[in-house]
Amino acid sequence: MWRPLLLAACGLPLLLACTEEQVGKLQNDASAAIGVAGAKLQQASAPLAEIKQQAATALDKAGTLAGELQPKVQQQVEELKQQAGAVREVVSAWQGKGDWTVLEKQVGQYPRDSGLFDKPPLAAPLAALLGRDLAKFKRFMDTQGPLQQDRQQERLLFVTGNKRHAAQDGAAYLLIDVSQRKLEAGLIENGLLKVYASEGTPLQAPAEVRTFIGNLQRQ
Repeated sequence: MWRPLLLAACGLPLLLACTEEQVGKLQNDASAAIGVAGAKLQQASAPLAEIKQQAATALDKAGTLAGELQPKVQQQVEELKQQAGAVREVVSAWQGKGDWTVLEKQVGQYPRDSGLFDKPPLAAPLAALLGRDLAKFKRFMDTQGPLQQDRQQERLLFVTGNKRHAAQDGAAYLLIDVSQRKLEAGLIENGLLKVYASEGTPLQAPAEVRTFIGNLQRQ
């Protein structure tokens, strides 16, 4: 009876000692785990803070860049508007809506040199007037005189021409009213006259053109 009690009495301190040792180890392990967790949390927080700082810096730069670019963008818009206006002017010229009085500066020049038939402001309206016969008109203008101004009608210009070495086979004339922006073209082929004219009141051909037609037209 006393022996079990003695063993129990002797074993109680050992049990308590083991328990205290295990508890201490558990506490140490727990502290270590908490320390590791805290370190990892700090490591995780550092990149997050850095990312937030980078984002804030990027936003600041974006705002600054937007402010710097705004005047440049406005300048580019103005330049595009100016270019669009220039394009409209060119289109209007090709459509024959430009200022025809500039053609008066070409008086005395040959159409092949000045580009009278192929450049604004006459290229488009002349092509519209003659249609498929534009090529024939140019062939009949192969041997051509210079652009002239009527002595009686100051705003009326004219030019005559004929096929090379074959005036009787094909000849042509062109009247240009620079104030009304009207045209009249005539093709004389084998003595027969065909006239192409802008709408409205017919233009009055200068004496030189009437003589030119009379010499070639079949009687």
